[in-house]
Formats: sequence, structure tokens, C-alpha cells
Amino acid sequence: MINKIFILLILMFFHSCSGQNEKEINTTKKNEKMKKIDIDKFKKNWSKGGAFFSLSDGTKIEQYETDDGFDEIIKKPLPSFLSEYNTYYKDGNLKSSTIVFSEVSVGKSFEYNKVGKIISEKNEDLKFGKIKYTDILKILNEKNHLDLKTGKGWYKDNGDLAISINFNETNYLWTIRSSEGIITYSKNSPAGQGLKSNFYYEIDGNSGKILKE
Repeated sequence: MINKIFILLILMFFHSCSGQNEKEINTTKKNEKMKKIDIDKFKKNWSKGGAFFSLSDGTKIEQYETDDGFDEIIKKPLPSFLSEYNTYYKDGNLKSSTIVFSEVSVGKSFEYNKVGKIISEKNEDLKFGKIKYTDILKILNEKNHLDLKTGKGWYKDNGDLAISINFNETNYLWTIRSSEGIITYSKNSPAGQGLKSNFYYEIDGNSGKILKE
């Protein structure tokens, strides 16, 4: 009888732990306020297709209305080379959040349901080989395309990215190009099109070897 009671208590303990883990994964933290887009502020700042404004620390925010809700791009001040891409439901509640390095997702990305519960969490860094985005930054710095300390070279004067970076998960290939310049053709470029660039690199994502420049 005692053994049966002991086993029952053990099963109840593990069931409790399992439920607690699921609760922690699928809900926002108890004291964490659900992120929302300020729709009134969006309408106030709307101009020429979207809302554009800056924060006191230099962060630049772009917001756009879509058929499903809202899109938001948060460009952190230099020398940060990361931006945040968020989508929101029509009521303003956060739908998804992703950190991006040029055109490559890095860190952890999340998806939420309409009441703020996390329904998907993905470690984007698992798709890389030995060469991470920080290694790509070092290569660009060594080739004098940007300055890691100041961030100079990352953005053009109009605020658009001056450097386009992609990562192919199939062959672990990084492709890097400037946004302006001469035409360069490559079968490994996005969709195989000609690339308008002053510089173009293909980098092996495992060895770090520059295959083309």
C-alpha cells in the first residue's frame, strides 16, 4: 500500500512539473506586459505610406499597415548592426518578433497568439555553420567596407542598408554585396539575378573561406 502511494506521489510530481514547463513556454512572463503597437501614435505619425519616427537614443522606427495588421522595423542606433522586425494583429497585439542582420534572421524568433501566449520559439543561430554573423562583420571590417566601432558604411545617407547579406541554409553559403555599383552576375545570388554592387563576396559558412570576390 505504501509503495502504491509513493508511486502515485511521484507521478503527480512529474505531471505538475510538466504542466509548469508548458505554462512557462506558452505564456508571457507573469510581470511582462504584452507588447502592443500604439495605433493612435501610428495614425498621428502616418505619412506617405507609413509612420516614421525616432527615439531619444537614436533608434529609428518604421511602421506600416497591412491587410493582417501592422509591420514594424526597429533600427537600433549604430554601432549596432541588428534590427528588429515585428508584426502585429489588427488590435495592436504582438504577433511575431525577429532579430535580423541585414536580410538574415539571428538570435531567437517568436510567434504569439492573440492573447500574448508564445506559440512558437526558434533559435535562428542553429542554422549556421562555424561562421556566424559576427564573423561576417569582422570580414567586412577587415576589407574596409564598414567600421565596427562607429558603424560607418552600414547605412546609406537615406537610411537604407548599404550592404545586403544573405545566408543559404542548404549549402551554408553567405553572400554579401553592396547596394550600389557595377553589375555582378552569380548563380548563387538571390533568384540568380544580376547584382548591382561595388563589391560582392561568397563565403563558405563552415570554413570561412572567401570563394568569390
